[in-house]
Amino acid sequence: MILFRCDAGSDVGYGHFKRCLALAGFYRDLGFDVTFLMENPPGAVQVLAGNHQVSVLGRGSSAACMGCLEENHDRIQLLVIDHYGIGIEDEARLFERFPILVIDDLCRPHHCHLLVDQTVGREASEYMPLMGYPDTRILAGSPYILLDPAYHDVRTQGSPTEIILSFGATDPEKYTLAVLELLEQLPEAADLTFHVPLSSLSPCLAPLESYACKSRCTIQVYKDLDNLVDLYRRCGTAIGAPGISILERVHCGLVNIAVQVADNQARVGQALGDLGAVAFMGDINDLEDSVFLITVSKVITSISFRTRLQEKAQGLIDAQGARRVVRQTADLLSGVTLRHADASDRDRLFQWQHRRGVRKYFRNPSPPAREEHLAWFERYLGGHESIVWIIQWCGMEIGYVRMDAQGDERELSILVDAPYQGLGFGKAALMEMLSKRAGRYRAEVHTENQASIHLFRSAGFKLKSTDNTGLWQIFTY
Repeated sequence: MILFRCDAGSDVGYGHFKRCLALAGFYRDLGFDVTFLMENPPGAVQVLAGNHQVSVLGRGSSAACMGCLEENHDRIQLLVIDHYGIGIEDEARLFERFPILVIDDLCRPHHCHLLVDQTVGREASEYMPLMGYPDTRILAGSPYILLDPAYHDVRTQGSPTEIILSFGATDPEKYTLAVLELLEQLPEAADLTFHVPLSSLSPCLAPLESYACKSRCTIQVYKDLDNLVDLYRRCGTAIGAPGISILERVHCGLVNIAVQVADNQARVGQALGDLGAVAFMGDINDLEDSVFLITVSKVITSISFRTRLQEKAQGLIDAQGARRVVRQTADLLSGVTLRHADASDRDRLFQWQHRRGVRKYFRNPSPPAREEHLAWFERYLGGHESIVWIIQWCGMEIGYVRMDAQGDERELSILVDAPYQGLGFGKAALMEMLSKRAGRYRAEVHTENQASIHLFRSAGFKLKSTDNTGLWQIFTY
């Protein structure tokens, strides 16, 4: 079980829960049981978790949550902590029991195996003097932004006058109302539509719905949305806090005006502003009304200004952060092992061959018919064909290494099942095989298959030649 310890609600918001969900979905797709341990989780969290096919364990206090960790210690394979209330002393105690991944954005002391801080511009060196465990791996900066997969391929198609307004799911200080009252002063106000997503727990909800009835603007309020995909496609502009959601909006191509409403948002807002990716207005308590209104008007009316912001933001977030983090946790969860394929693997091997795109770079890209596969497998079991090792990780079968005799050499091919690709398992399996079976090996790799070329080079294989078609490179070991 992968267990996440974070909280969500009207007092702490939903940011920690949202970035954890992005990572949780990745582990779920790898076949793990994923559970959130939370203090008094609201009903909206239960719904969101259910929609993401993960579980929630609710407890009445932080102490009860700690007790739950002890009760389930034999089931927890990785503990993920994203919680300002859990400090280095608690982590040091838990460190003795579990592999620990900590997610943070405040640059505090920690005691863990792996630390992730996705703050734009953050450097690993800022954390190094603060770590209680000297061998902690620190993943810092925008390459590790945890983006919900729902947004990976989403791009805005909206008008500049369709505007998302968001100061957090709960907005306990009712900043949304204050900003709307200010925006009423715009000459264009009657032509603007504001889309406001909120939690049903928000104290801002009722007064906002009342205000919407008398506003010059059009205001549409949304409660407890599972995600904002439809809004990100519909809206061309966003005004809000530089929290977790601004990273989604930047990735999806909206033009952003950011106003800081919490101390932990300052670094993100300033970094994105310095990059020219958003119009950062500073802290809401120091907001100059006239400058803010001029900026909003410019974002709505100036094509060149909007284009400049979008160009600076483009490519800043590549949506691969969760994959990079999971790759770094693979060895914390388990090492890779190999076993000889046996009769129980017949259908599994056939199914892997028929995964979409898996044979793209095979000499014969067409998957075998079932009868052809069964005949080959019978020969394999009789010892007259290839040697096949099944790659195992955390008790799951995730691919294979195949070896075929080619004179005095053995030709190798590797297949890793789609959900596990790009996480380092191919190289781990190859190195495991080479460490246990000495010999001369070769691999024939399509010139466009850069991932496999990198794999064999990194394992010590050398390029020997290219065949006469120019499409295949031969590597030897």
